[in-house]
Amino acid sequence: MDAEDLQFPKPSGPLSLGYRNFEVKDKNRKDPYNTWHSRRLKVTVWYPSKAPSNVESYGQEEIKLWERELKV
Repeated sequence: MDAEDLQFPKPSGPLSLGYRNFEVKDKNRKDPYNTWHSRRLKVTVWYPSKAPSNVESYGQEEIKLWERELKV
Protein backbone atom coordinates (compact mmCIF):
# COMPACT_ATOMS: atom_id res chain seq x y z
CA MET A 1 0.00 0.00 0.00
CA ASP A 2 1.31 3.43 -0.91
CA ALA A 3 0.89 6.45 1.35
CA GLU A 4 -1.22 8.20 -1.29
CA ASP A 5 -3.70 5.28 -1.11
CA LEU A 6 -4.49 6.15 2.51
CA GLN A 7 -7.67 8.17 2.73
CA PHE A 8 -9.25 9.39 5.92
CA PRO A 9 -12.85 10.55 6.05
CA LYS A 10 -13.42 14.21 6.81
CA PRO A 11 -14.82 14.71 10.29
CA SER A 12 -18.41 15.80 10.49
CA GLY A 13 -20.27 17.60 13.24
CA PRO A 14 -20.01 20.94 14.98
CA LEU A 15 -16.78 20.27 16.94
CA SER A 16 -13.16 20.18 15.88
CA LEU A 17 -11.13 17.07 16.63
CA GLY A 18 -7.92 16.87 18.56
CA TYR A 19 -5.72 13.81 18.88
CA ARG A 20 -2.54 12.65 20.54
CA ASN A 21 -0.31 9.71 19.68
CA PHE A 22 1.41 7.77 22.43
CA GLU A 23 3.68 4.77 22.54
CA VAL A 24 2.95 2.47 25.48
CA LYS A 25 5.60 -0.03 26.59
CA ASP A 26 4.95 -3.21 28.56
CA LYS A 27 8.28 -3.97 30.22
CA ASN A 28 6.95 -7.30 31.53
CA ARG A 29 6.50 -8.80 28.03
CA LYS A 30 8.79 -9.11 25.02
CA ASP A 31 7.69 -8.05 21.56
CA PRO A 32 6.62 -11.24 19.73
CA TYR A 33 8.32 -10.07 16.51
CA ASN A 34 11.52 -8.73 18.06
CA THR A 35 12.38 -10.28 21.42
CA TRP A 36 15.30 -7.87 21.95
CA HIS A 37 12.96 -5.19 23.30
CA SER A 38 9.78 -4.79 25.33
CA ARG A 39 6.38 -4.98 23.73
CA ARG A 40 5.23 -1.61 22.36
CA LEU A 41 1.82 -0.40 21.30
CA LYS A 42 0.85 2.77 19.45
CA VAL A 43 -2.24 4.40 20.94
CA THR A 44 -4.13 7.31 19.38
CA VAL A 45 -6.59 9.23 21.55
CA TRP A 46 -9.22 11.34 19.75
CA TYR A 47 -11.24 14.04 21.51
CA PRO A 48 -13.46 17.05 20.67
CA SER A 49 -11.57 20.33 20.85
CA LYS A 50 -11.25 23.89 19.67
CA ALA A 51 -8.55 23.81 17.00
CA PRO A 52 -5.83 26.46 16.96
CA SER A 53 -5.13 27.97 13.55
CA ASN A 54 -1.63 26.42 13.27
CA VAL A 55 -2.77 22.75 13.50
CA GLU A 56 -1.99 20.44 10.56
CA SER A 57 -4.87 19.16 8.43
CA TYR A 58 -6.83 16.16 9.62
CA GLY A 59 -4.90 12.90 9.20
CA GLN A 60 -1.55 14.42 8.19
CA GLU A 61 0.31 13.04 11.22
CA GLU A 62 -0.91 9.51 10.43
CA ILE A 63 0.10 9.82 6.78
CA LYS A 64 3.63 10.87 7.80
CA LEU A 65 3.81 7.95 10.23
CA TRP A 66 2.76 5.42 7.56
CA GLU A 67 5.20 6.94 5.05
CA ARG A 68 8.02 6.35 7.56
CA GLU A 69 6.80 2.83 8.37
CA LEU A 70 6.40 1.88 4.71
CA LYS A 71 9.65 3.68 3.78
CA VAL A 72 7.87 5.62 1.00
